[in-house]
Amino acid sequence: MPKPFQFNASDVKVEMRETVFQGFFRMDKLWLTHPRFDGRDMPVFSRELFIRGDATCVLPYDPGRDEVVLLEQFRLGALGRNQSPWLLELVAGMNEDGESPEEVAQREGQEEAGLSFSRLD
Repeated sequence: MPKPFQFNASDVKVEMRETVFQGFFRMDKLWLTHPRFDGRDMPVFSRELFIRGDATCVLPYDPGRDEVVLLEQFRLGALGRNQSPWLLELVAGMNEDGESPEEVAQREGQEEAGLSFSRLD
């Protein structure tokens, strides 16, 4: 039996890239090609790439009460899906430049829930 093709990121050739939106997030449009399983290359096609950056989340747990903490926050995306835009979520936030995940967890715990964590596992 022949070995199946194994592709990776280096097999994708980006012909052109353009930033089409820059705001709270960024969106780029890419024109690219990649090999097909029959050995030929795909014709150049375009796709939009949503660029958000890394985030950190925490599920705070109180062993004394055997409870976790969830937050209720407004999320615009849910409004577009005809549901309540107030969602239950973990404590979370976007990583800022040079910030470790532990630093993000502590910052967001304080900002969103008034919590400081003695231990992060």
